[in-house]
Amino acid sequence: MKSGESIRLNYREYENWKYEKFVRFVNNLLLLRSRVDLHIFQLHFDSHHVVNCDDVRTWIGYAVKNDVKVLDVNMHQYDKTVLPRCIFTCRSLEELNLKMGKAPYKDCEHEGLVLPDIIRLPSLKKLSLCDVEVDTLSLEQIIARSPGLEDLHLINCAQHLDLVASKVLKRLTVDGFLGRDKGLTIAAPCLIHFKCIGLPLEEISWRERPSLESAHIFASLSRSTCDGQSNFTGIFLNAKTLALFGSGIKVLSIKDKYICFIIAINILNDSLMDFF
Repeated sequence: MKSGESIRLNYREYENWKYEKFVRFVNNLLLLRSRVDLHIFQLHFDSHHVVNCDDVRTWIGYAVKNDVKVLDVNMHQYDKTVLPRCIFTCRSLEELNLKMGKAPYKDCEHEGLVLPDIIRLPSLKKLSLCDVEVDTLSLEQIIARSPGLEDLHLINCAQHLDLVASKVLKRLTVDGFLGRDKGLTIAAPCLIHFKCIGLPLEEISWRERPSLESAHIFASLSRSTCDGQSNFTGIFLNAKTLALFGSGIKVLSIKDKYICFIIAINILNDSLMDFF
């Protein structure tokens, strides 16, 4: 629904309608309006109904033409090979949240055909991608063409991602690896928050040491990772909040400070313990 300079569309609120009626409603809402200075455009379509990709492209195209600042798209099922390319060349976009879900048919899932060749987001500050495949080359292009990108969150996206390099990145989440040949190297000296799920700790390396204020790591912690490795301990030296989930127990002494890593063994739920 429209609210000032924001347009929020959630199909769940209209799920008793036929899809065709919803499309007519949205088209009338958007295409008959005069040009606006659009701040937020939100499109949530988490119904099991298969959405028409042409409709999605039309609606997102409207937002881009009206200089949207925050674009939030959450799709339950979508052919990710036809992501609207205009998203990735929107000069006004400051925050982009894409959650694309699963493709409706198996033959719609193609590696390497998700992100377009041209990515140019000069105003982007925050990027959250879920179920959108991202490899090292595509991420390098995003970072190079988004000089102000400070928040990066990749959920079920990392497809052979082995390097994250940025001089300005402050917050990084990597949750889920679709495939990997190497470990993950991070070169982000301004990083203050780091969250990683699904990668053994010993496969994370740091090219430029940040001063992390908080870290959340869901992985196995081996004894060899900790013993005598100043690179490992130094990364977390200034952390105020440190949450680890995996297996093993270890106590480390760092410059007369004791940081206790106590990690639950064989715990089946997702509970966390924070240590200061």
